Amino acid sequence: MGYVIKKNYAHKSNYGESRNMATVKYCVWHYTGNDGDTDEANANYFTSPNRQASAHRFIDDDSVTCSVKFTRIAWHCGHDVGGKYYHKDCRNYNSIGIELCDTKRDGKHNISAKTRKNAVEYGKKLAIKYGFKQSEQLRHWDVTHKKCPAYWAGAKNAEWDKFRADLYEGYFIGKKYILTSDRRVYRAAGSKKVLGRGELPVALQKCATADCGSKAILKRGTTVMCKDVQYDSRGRIYLKLASGWICAKGDKGTYVK
Repeated sequence: MGYVIKKNYAHKSNYGESRNMATVKYCVWHYTGNDGDTDEANANYFTSPNRQASAHRFIDDDSVTCSVKFTRIAWHCGHDVGGKYYHKDCRNYNSIGIELCDTKRDGKHNISAKTRKNAVEYGKKLAIKYGFKQSEQLRHWDVTHKKCPAYWAGAKNAEWDKFRADLYEGYFIGKKYILTSDRRVYRAAGSKKVLGRGELPVALQKCATADCGSKAILKRGTTVMCKDVQYDSRGRIYLKLASGWICAKGDKGTYVK
């Protein structure tokens, strides 16, 4: 692990009430907006009262500092100045807010390779623990159109897409994959319940094996379109299809290419 976990909790005036973690559906990524800073310095700033904002975690080159417990609401992605949201569902109460530091003071806003690596590693652990789908990894920009993180903002941003893919070991929404072995189609990531063959779209029904009765089992060589990506609690990777989910990477290796 390339980082250590530290704790320096914000003043209670800087965050909201407690919440049930079952309500948390999104992970929202931010940048601090500073030029040359650390997770420790940012967390320390929020130990003073009445900052009117907060984040759950700050990440830099060598550590992750816990500033607000995940069981409390941090004020990190409120509406824009006009009271508008650009995401239909993500709000402070149902999201985790993570701030990325800029450890190099050079007159620019950017993320170092070490900070990015730590963000991928830590973000992956959160995705496994809380079940965040790739589509539930958001930028502050996605929620309010604030240019945050500035280097990942905008409707089409290749660096943001690459980061989201890296959180899921390179798998990405919208890509096509070819099955390298027969694959069961499950109702959910990590589920043991297999779809019925008749629940597949007609095009995929034609790719199902004929010797498994009514079960939805796609044949080796089938091309599938990835609609979403998710880990199960054991860290296995599943791809969402038009109907159901397949395991793309599991205990015995990789099953798609």
